[in-house]
Amino acid sequence: MVLDYQSTVYQLQEKLTWYEEQFRLFQHQRFGASSEKCPDQMALFNEAESILDALKQEETDLEETVSYQRKKPGRKPLSRHLPREVVRYELPEVERMCVTVAMPCMRLAKTRQSS
Repeated sequence: MVLDYQSTVYQLQEKLTWYEEQFRLFQHQRFGASSEKCPDQMALFNEAESILDALKQEETDLEETVSYQRKKPGRKPLSRHLPREVVRYELPEVERMCVTVAMPCMRLAKTRQSS
């Protein structure tokens, strides 16, 4: 009877190690490196980059730097000879009264608009 238990335990341990190994293999396949890598792989495109660097160096030698001041963004004002019109909006006396102090409200600012 003890020998049966020992053989069963041994078989189960063998199965467990096999399943653990399979799990590690699947984990590596899923999350591990997905492409074959060669030590010389990083040098594949260095030749093209060196040619581009040489061409860029020649271009910068030939280019002249042109500097100028750009126009500032913004709207140009309207011409002074255009007519101006003053429009006043007056509230009725009842609406001009301040609710908190029961005094007439005062004009706070004067704004200009041209049309």
